[in-house]
Amino acid sequence: MNDILRMVTKQEELLRFDSFSNDDAFALGCLLVKHGKKFGPAAVEVSINGLALFRNFPNGTNQENGVWLAAKRNLVNARGRSSYGSFLEAQKQGKTLTDWKMLPETEYALCGGGFPIRLKNGALIGTACVSGLPHELDHQTLVDGISEFLGVTVE
Repeated sequence: MNDILRMVTKQEELLRFDSFSNDDAFALGCLLVKHGKKFGPAAVEVSINGLALFRNFPNGTNQENGVWLAAKRNLVNARGRSSYGSFLEAQKQGKTLTDWKMLPETEYALCGGGFPIRLKNGALIGTACVSGLPHELDHQTLVDGISEFLGVTVE
């Protein structure tokens, strides 16, 4: 697990943006939909400063996926890292959501599928989230889509 946590932490460090606009949110959202289709139906959301600028619910997804998108977004914003990174960190430390600032499980999801949109200067300005696949594949969809958007290669 330590190797996976190190890999996810490296992904979070490498997948940062020079800038990120509303148009970028749409372009990234389209890439995430494309990458999600490799694994199965997945709902996608891209937000900047709490405003959802891109949302897609393909056939096979539903309102429940919207609840998961919000819960993953909330965790990324609360913890400042990918939801999969938080999941792995919690497992390593033997922690739960309630151990971290009393985060209620009804509003936060401790699983993969949320990724920070962070500028290279360190500012967290938004989130990209995927729901509908096994949570490791939700995370991989995000890594694949953001990597393609940025033109970088990561594990």
